[in-house]
Amino acid sequence: MRRAIKKYVYLIAALPLLNSCADLDQQPYNTLGGEVPFKTVQDAKNWATGIYPKLIKNHFGPKMYLTDLQSDFLNMKITSQISGRDFHTWDFNDGEATVKSAWADSYTAIQNMNYALQGFANFSDQESIKEYIGQAYLARAYYNTYLVTHFCKAYNEATADTDLGLSIFDYQVKDFPDRSSLRATYDYILSDISKAKTLLAGKAGSVGAREFTVDAAKALDARVRLYKGDWQGAYNSAKELVDGGKYPLVTSAATLQKVWENDQTNESITQLAVSLSTGERPETNELYIAKNTDAIKMIDGVATYTVRVINDGVRTRTVTSTVVLSVGMATYLPTQSFIDLFDSSDIRKQTYLLRDYVTVAGTGAAYTLYMVGKYRDNVKLKLRADANPTYLHEPKIFRIAEQYLIAAEAAYKNEDVTNAQKYLNLLRRARGLSNVSVTGDALYTEIKNERNRELCFEGFRQHDLKRWQQDVVRGTPQRMDVIITTDADKYYQLNKPYTNYKMVWPVPSANILIRDGNYKQNPGW
Repeated sequence: MRRAIKKYVYLIAALPLLNSCADLDQQPYNTLGGEVPFKTVQDAKNWATGIYPKLIKNHFGPKMYLTDLQSDFLNMKITSQISGRDFHTWDFNDGEATVKSAWADSYTAIQNMNYALQGFANFSDQESIKEYIGQAYLARAYYNTYLVTHFCKAYNEATADTDLGLSIFDYQVKDFPDRSSLRATYDYILSDISKAKTLLAGKAGSVGAREFTVDAAKALDARVRLYKGDWQGAYNSAKELVDGGKYPLVTSAATLQKVWENDQTNESITQLAVSLSTGERPETNELYIAKNTDAIKMIDGVATYTVRVINDGVRTRTVTSTVVLSVGMATYLPTQSFIDLFDSSDIRKQTYLLRDYVTVAGTGAAYTLYMVGKYRDNVKLKLRADANPTYLHEPKIFRIAEQYLIAAEAAYKNEDVTNAQKYLNLLRRARGLSNVSVTGDALYTEIKNERNRELCFEGFRQHDLKRWQQDVVRGTPQRMDVIITTDADKYYQLNKPYTNYKMVWPVPSANILIRDGNYKQNPGW
């Protein structure tokens, strides 16, 4: 069975659609040749199973964390590393490799889904393969959602017919289509989700499901409708998942840490399985921690070495010793402003943040500071427990906590204060916080701050700033002497309006050239 699955994974990867770094300057516009090999239900199942290894690769790593580096909750530490620096300083351009791969990999996956759906349509017994069709539709919607949140403006009902959306296409394409309007793009995504919900109706959700289920379709529906400003639709989908009680919230700090550090499946609507033996492993977010063992001469500004004078009968000599520690070599540190969002009773504080020794490049010093704690080394995903850290994790595609936040925000926007408070407070109490009873702008601030705490460093922040029409204002650093301060306006004092054109990533320059300059670039680029 495993060989059969891998066969179809390789088949997907073999399609002539941007599957190597060498191909990043091309786009998925060529016609796909050959016929889809769907002769049995098992063929269709194998193809659907092949969706997930690619999704694993595309979830973590730069495609997720670069918008967080670009946003306001992180400072760049004094370091020899350059990971993500151009995004943190807003110096990236339309030739940036990750921008190209984010665009190309998503459209490659979309074209693969189109290829599969065309083959599924020719299958004689549609009823027997409807869940596999549903998974393909939902995968296409998922990738289009990623693209629309990174490469398009936030949805605005007043300008949705003129704002640029995505190139949308159902089947194989010979030429990369023109960009649709933002309204048409959102309608297309929601149409795919609607089809997926119908087709996946018989594939019931369960905690930690390894594939897309009907609950995954509902979760994406709630997310997209929130982004579109369809408050009632977002509320209905989120409420259904929350009120169903299938995915209880974690209420203990110990369990929550196991969820993130050991990939315990509590709260996950969809959590993809990572396999070291088959190479189905994600990118990592090790730049947040990257622990190593090092010799430290100074801790928190105090010398740790000792000097002893030894008389051995011949001469006097000085012996200097250092302290050897396992220290964090994080490239980016959470701001003090972000840390201050967490109350001491919040069970997330010790999991989402990690307080430990952090080195500062070139100084031989370590300071006790907070690092991002969500992506610690999971020893279960190492070939040996004593092997070097891998920082591998199972991608948590949909979590129930997000649905509480969607229900609260959508209810607030619908002027339903009672239910906005209800779903906000249900999540707050589970995390060890007390109820809030505020209304008006104060309630909206509490909802946004709760979203900032719960979904931190999962790739949501920048699009939230866009749609909330909030500027990117870097927070106060934990320590000035450990972060980069030269060119302050690019680092710890960065202040960008939400209307800045770089809040929307550029269409890769190669895509413009392929269409003889006629493909529409995002404004400002």
